[in-house]
Amino acid sequence: MIYLFDNINSFTDGLFWRSLQVIPPERAAKATQYRSMRDRKLSVIAYLLLMYGLKKEHGITEKINWGFGENGKPYLSDYPDIFFNISHCKCGVVCAISNEDIGIDIEEVGVYEEEVAKYICNVSEYNSLKNSNEKVFDFCKLWTVKESVLKFTGEGICTDLKNVLNNIHLNIETVWASDHRYVISICKKMKENSTIIKASF
Repeated sequence: MIYLFDNINSFTDGLFWRSLQVIPPERAAKATQYRSMRDRKLSVIAYLLLMYGLKKEHGITEKINWGFGENGKPYLSDYPDIFFNISHCKCGVVCAISNEDIGIDIEEVGVYEEEVAKYICNVSEYNSLKNSNEKVFDFCKLWTVKESVLKFTGEGICTDLKNVLNNIHLNIETVWASDHRYVISICKKMKENSTIIKASF
């Protein structure tokens, strides 16, 4: 399942400080290392979404012990058969929980940047964007698709972004916010529609 929180402004400073009291100290320390309060909140919300999903789907309520893959992708060391992935942007946080590898990315719909497009796109993708009447949306979708694949594989964005989608045999699902503020892409092995649960705190 996919857990989404997209009402960041409702997560008040008071709620943030109270949340720090109930999450593990190392997660609280990580959250408070961010400079901006928004980034601190996004970090805490991401952890809360993961805990909410693990409790809802698996009845897990104890402290989570983390492991990290070769490229830093986190996993649940006490529950190796449960997979998760988290992403956040300025306007939302998503957490995917699955019984198989999964990658997810959320991005705010911003502006089309020609130089960035040239950097991440292969020739076919770039030409498609150039001819699009919805450059901003199509660019954001392409970015989230590539990011979700890289998060699925655990490679991260240090790889060759132009050729990320060459010869992949994975299923990618893209979802828009109803007001088009953001786009979410989910990468997984199985072809099935994801269930998205909107959370509130």
